Amino acid sequence: DRLLREAIELDPRYAPAYAELAQVLMLRSDHPTSYGRLPIDEARAEARMLARKAIELDPNLGDAYAAMGFIYLQDKRSEPFYRKAAELTPQRADYHRWLATSLGQRSAFAESLVEYRRAKEIDPLWYINNEHYAGALIFVGQYEEARRVARRFLQLSTDERAKLLLLRGMANSEGRSFDNYRYSKLLFDRLPDERNNRFNYASGLAGLGEHRQAAALMSHEALSKALLSGDWAAAAREAAAMGRHYWDRSRLWNSADLLVRSGHGDVLVRLYDQSRSLIQAGEVDIDLVALPATVLALRNAGRAQDARELLAQFARTNRKLPDRGLGGTIKRTNLAQIAALSGRNDEALNRLEQLSRDAPLILIPVPTMSLFNSPFYQGLRADPRLLEADERLRSALNSERQKAGLAPISREAWISDPKTLLTKN
Repeated sequence: DRLLREAIELDPRYAPAYAELAQVLMLRSDHPTSYGRLPIDEARAEARMLARKAIELDPNLGDAYAAMGFIYLQDKRSEPFYRKAAELTPQRADYHRWLATSLGQRSAFAESLVEYRRAKEIDPLWYINNEHYAGALIFVGQYEEARRVARRFLQLSTDERAKLLLLRGMANSEGRSFDNYRYSKLLFDRLPDERNNRFNYASGLAGLGEHRQAAALMSHEALSKALLSGDWAAAAREAAAMGRHYWDRSRLWNSADLLVRSGHGDVLVRLYDQSRSLIQAGEVDIDLVALPATVLALRNAGRAQDARELLAQFARTNRKLPDRGLGGTIKRTNLAQIAALSGRNDEALNRLEQLSRDAPLILIPVPTMSLFNSPFYQGLRADPRLLEADERLRSALNSERQKAGLAPISREAWISDPKTLLTKN
């Protein structure tokens, strides 16, 4: 950001420099979707000031509104700013892509696809436009169109790194564990110090059950290391210390589920209570908080009414997901958890049985863990149908491990133990 600050010193009325610096600061933040380690509150405070200054100096500058949207990254609050940016500067592919992501956050999937497609049409050789569009198509079940987009980009591009990034994104969206690991490793070997490469490679390893290697790669991020190492006390401390910012990471490494299953659901309850006023004010997205794990934590704490309200919110949000594609699989997985939390055990088991046949790899959490250790299915452990579904998951993962030249995971290692929870390797 040094050159942008120098530009502002040279011309304090040059609005684009303020807008660009605001975006750079957000990209340098430690938010899970960004690329740096600057504390998010620090980045956001300065970026907001800079974006407002850019709008004040030039109310017709698309980049100024994009910068304001970037303060919220791609959550629902960013949508009006990205929409304004795209209207003012329709030839900028980034604005359409950012708007598309924001639209997806509020489940406006058809409109989101239109914006992703527009971004790709404006800049067809920028891999991220193609990757995001293909991923969005997979999410709603348009697999053939997604593959056509990917094939066309691979034919046109001469950027080998961009091709690998697209292939990794496709593998991740389609739940192909070995391919995700393979492409992530190739990218990591090229640029091992790049934050996203490190995270994606760790995720690829953890998706195959190689948790120790994944934990070593994430040793610089305390919560990630604790979760991948099965150090539940440390994970609870790190989550509690994050306060409101934990909810941005509530799905990272299956953290909320693992906190509850390891006996630290009280942390989620405290974080929920700390965030209630922020949720009401729209400063924390309710959908990041209304998780089955939070529901179970509140229920275990005797907070039945709060648990019912959050479960109802989770169910409402889940109904908005598509019925096909990756989104449809996530929807069906969520319905199994809702059924289990609602005491409809037969429905939960039937859903798990079908999912284990249709999409076993997507049903496996990252880091890998048996269904027997899920906090939601503890009351189903005596039913042989859970064992059968769980075995399909283990078999599917072992097939992916074989492609990577890894030894199969035994039933004993897969089930692990009540203290370790994660698959042992």
